[in-house]
Amino acid sequence: MTPMLPIALLLVGFWWGEFAHAVAAEAGAVWRRPTAAELKESWRRRSPTRFAVARGDFDGDGKADEARLMLSRDGKGLALVVTLSGSGERVIEEWEGTALKRHGIVTLRPGRYVTACGKGYFECEPQEPEELVTRWDGIDCFYEGSSDGVFYRPQRDGDFDHIRLSD
Repeated sequence: MTPMLPIALLLVGFWWGEFAHAVAAEAGAVWRRPTAAELKESWRRRSPTRFAVARGDFDGDGKADEARLMLSRDGKGLALVVTLSGSGERVIEEWEGTALKRHGIVTLRPGRYVTACGKGYFECEPQEPEELVTRWDGIDCFYEGSSDGVFYRPQRDGDFDHIRLSD
């Protein structure tokens, strides 16, 4: 093996990893749906989706969209994958480790919400509001018994933002 071959293979692997991330949700190459056995925690019984799926209009186009918690194929990672009716699937957040045991999602309806910094849990960052006003549905992502935040789109064609609602 030439000395440059391992470096070349490593670079191709990094490139492929970036490419796979961009298409993974659609192709199923990296992410998969959790099994019923992986969603067995007793707190999940309160939801028909086991707090692993949220449905709503996340981009304000009046059409149904879907968010899912998905596991990496090796089971060592967790992602929030959103399927928008007009623009397909995208990974909007990833976590390492066994985060599925306590992560859940639900649909957050449009409205006014006091943020974590607005409640006084900590000081607001310069661009962090004390109150969040959403124009369409958001994805309430929580860590059971602990923190809570929402992924939302402030603009129809923009990226998802995240803001903490509790600490």
